Amino acid sequence: MRTVIILGTGATIGSGYTKCEKRLPGDRNFFKNQAVKNLISQYPALEIMLRFFRKESGDDLDGVGLEEVWTFLEFCSKGVYKEIYDLKKEKEEWRNLIRHPDSERGDEHCGCKKFRKDQTIPAALDEIDLALLAGWDLRRLLNEIYGCISSPSENIYQRFLKKFNIPSDNTTTFISLNYDTVLEHALDQVNTPDHSSWFYAHVQTDVPRDPKGIQIQVLKPHGSLNWLFEGNEPSVSISTDYQLDPVQNRSFKTNIFEQAMIVLPTQLKQELNIESTQDKVTTDLFTKIWKSMADVLAEANRVFIIGYSFPSTDHHFRTLMRQVNIKRKCKEYKEVYCCTSAKMGEMEEQFLAEQTIKNARLLFPTLLSNFHDCKGGFNFFVQ
Repeated sequence: MRTVIILGTGATIGSGYTKCEKRLPGDRNFFKNQAVKNLISQYPALEIMLRFFRKESGDDLDGVGLEEVWTFLEFCSKGVYKEIYDLKKEKEEWRNLIRHPDSERGDEHCGCKKFRKDQTIPAALDEIDLALLAGWDLRRLLNEIYGCISSPSENIYQRFLKKFNIPSDNTTTFISLNYDTVLEHALDQVNTPDHSSWFYAHVQTDVPRDPKGIQIQVLKPHGSLNWLFEGNEPSVSISTDYQLDPVQNRSFKTNIFEQAMIVLPTQLKQELNIESTQDKVTTDLFTKIWKSMADVLAEANRVFIIGYSFPSTDHHFRTLMRQVNIKRKCKEYKEVYCCTSAKMGEMEEQFLAEQTIKNARLLFPTLLSNFHDCKGGFNFFVQ
């Protein structure tokens, strides 16, 4: 069968990989994760903006997802929102922090290095784009959380790959909606010694991948922490060396920097389709990736959906699936597996699980006898 495996953040959470002996977080519970809480103070712009965000929303961060924070950072210093949010106090706090000798870091964006060297710059608060600085901090925090992770004693991903005979199926495509490389770690561990039996589609690389040995295609429509984005001068490029540690975010000058190529989880997702603000290299890459997603889903016989809840805000993926079903001309999938997690007694999780299964049935039509759902989580599903 032509198999497509769709992975959401629930697959990362349920993978068994850990950071500081804590489960890896997903989008919805990112700021609730104890490893994240322990590291926030190391990122001053982000910490200040998160306090401001909490003050405005009147809530703690435990129930807040990455998408909500990224969207806040994207809009709070632009257009009409710039007039609504008064960040003068927060900018003064950040400026005082970076002038402190103990805060020497030198790797932040927007010329912070020169600010610290001079100890008097920026003099004007208007020169400080605190939302942009907090976004840069958040990128670096993502790198730290999902980099140098500890492998589980019992690897659920590996058991899943072996149980469904996926490494030997040369018609398998993974669609990972995650930035992390948990999947890739598992593929390396169950595949050939040189790890050449999986590849990133469309991403530039100098690492040779033997076409005869390649079996598994990995599509990451939201980018990946191990894809290098180099911009903006003299030109933009996106590439990977297939190392699984995150790319380090580094700023050399205000407009010359390196960072991990990820698509911010905002409503707009500008990197995907807004050519007026994004370099053509970026939009071209993601156009190819999303087209490949549509192609493989249109041809698929068997689909696994693991840890993806079909959030109502992910308009891009929902639109893609509607287009896929038109392309399939109502042809049903032979097998559909939907794995989600719902704790007993947790009404919110139970409701989310029911909605996930309902959406899976709607977007991936098949005979009722060929639809297999599991609310017990990734580990229980594999068992």
